[in-house]
Amino acid sequence: EAFLKKSWTRPLISDEYGQLPCLPETTERRIELGLRIETEKSRCLVLGDDDLMSLCWSLKSDIPCDVFELDDRLLHFLRAQDVPGLAVHKRDLTTGMPPEYHGRYHVVYTDPMYTREGMDMFFLCCSQALSPEPGARIFLTTRPDLIEDGELLKERLSQVGLEIAYHRVDFSRYRWPRTVAQRALRQLQGKGLSSHLLTHLLAVPLYHADMLEVKRIA
Repeated sequence: EAFLKKSWTRPLISDEYGQLPCLPETTERRIELGLRIETEKSRCLVLGDDDLMSLCWSLKSDIPCDVFELDDRLLHFLRAQDVPGLAVHKRDLTTGMPPEYHGRYHVVYTDPMYTREGMDMFFLCCSQALSPEPGARIFLTTRPDLIEDGELLKERLSQVGLEIAYHRVDFSRYRWPRTVAQRALRQLQGKGLSSHLLTHLLAVPLYHADMLEVKRIA
């Protein structure tokens, strides 16, 4: 209830940053996964936060949480929330994580874009940020069957010293905003797919993505 009350005034979706916020119950389910592994040394990191993960975490836990975000509207919204332990940073992740944040986090959340270049950038930042503690985890939300070079996902993670510990299929749910459906329709039509078929496919109210629990390679 507290999360819903604070999140309903969030900024609208920005096409510029490829945002597609998940349902509030999905945000809460993701947070519950991280809370199961928290320790006294824990610190939480959220890389990109259109799902308001940092806000939900800070309402449920006394463990400090940092969020790195580029959208000024989200930064302003999160900074205005009266919750303890939440530190909000504006950061362009193309330059990686600042050295002072390396190895600092026991729990890392991210839901990156689906292009290979963009996702690999987030993989590197996650690897840099993750604590060397054996129980430290990255909770990565994505769709391996839809991302660019998804068949190489395990190899791409291994290149930055990471591996998948657990794979939860269809864990996350999203509503299709009309603007997203219209954009997808235009892009897919350009690939020769039937507009009649696409209209029915995109009329499905919910989109699903998987949750990958990722750890350092032992």
